[in-house]
Amino acid sequence: MTKHTGLPVAGYNAQSDSNVTLVNENKAIEERVLRQIDKHREAGSQFDQRMVALANTKIQEAFMWLNRAVFQPSRIALPEEAMIGHVVESPEGRGTIDAASVQPDGEMIYRVNDHWFPLSSLTDA
Repeated sequence: MTKHTGLPVAGYNAQSDSNVTLVNENKAIEERVLRQIDKHREAGSQFDQRMVALANTKIQEAFMWLNRAVFQPSRIALPEEAMIGHVVESPEGRGTIDAASVQPDGEMIYRVNDHWFPLSSLTDA
């Protein structure tokens, strides 16, 4: 069985032939349904276009969830989390980084001994 390389997107994993085949079948079914919805859209005021638009959105969403059920993309590690678990010296003393956050300005800060510090104020212990 061939393993297909995952998308070059974080969280997407290699997939088996059967998973790829199944999702491609799902995509074909989705396209057929969307084309049926297109017919209703093209009919204009004959049909409630708000309902047609909702049908279109909900079908796309349903197939997205169905395909995610097959491919099961995973959550990803964030760059700031790479430091969690490191023992460091901080202005408050030696400790272990146990949390990380990104400030609105993009600066990463880390929690050591219940205090938050920018990376620039921490050194390896």
